[in-house]
Amino acid sequence: MKRTLLISSVFFLSGCGYHFSTQVDAYDLLERPVANKTVAVIPPDDSIQSRYLASMISDGLIKGGFRVNAPDSMFTLLFNYSDRRENVIVESVPVTGVIGYVVDNKSTSKTTNGKTHTNYSYQPVEGVIGVNEQQKSYFFRSMTVRIQTKGTPGKDIVKIDMQSNAPVQSDQQAYSAMVAAVLSKIDSPLRSGNYVAVVPWN
Repeated sequence: MKRTLLISSVFFLSGCGYHFSTQVDAYDLLERPVANKTVAVIPPDDSIQSRYLASMISDGLIKGGFRVNAPDSMFTLLFNYSDRRENVIVESVPVTGVIGYVVDNKSTSKTTNGKTHTNYSYQPVEGVIGVNEQQKSYFFRSMTVRIQTKGTPGKDIVKIDMQSNAPVQSDQQAYSAMVAAVLSKIDSPLRSGNYVAVVPWN
């Protein structure tokens, strides 16, 4: 089942040394500054997740200068989001160990009967001795955000498509980070086109 969510800007999450990257396709014709512009945030359905995201989006828009859900709003913000889809990736990790020895030092000495004796010392040589396969779960998500002018039909003035495939199981963490990253830059024009955005997550 696919749903849709609308916000604007760019994205993501990362965490303790981990960076959450998102593939973004964005177009932005919204005039700035956004201060005192009015927008109605409309969730894709009445589920608790959609209402939670709509509330989070509204809070971010207000911090950016918008007036949200005012009567006769100038714009409509729509959003869509996909259900999480798990995919398992098998990673091959090399296993290292001792694969042989080389002569490190050589010395000679005389025995009690006058014969010459050679002494050798050896240094171990390490290399790849095998491969360890590890399975890691990644979770694909997508989100679409649109800001439209009022009217029937409304015209898009901001459109952002985002996709991520990251080892983050929590939808709340993933989408919260995406929304926060986008709305923190709402008062500046978004970079238009297709690109990868990287954000730290914790």
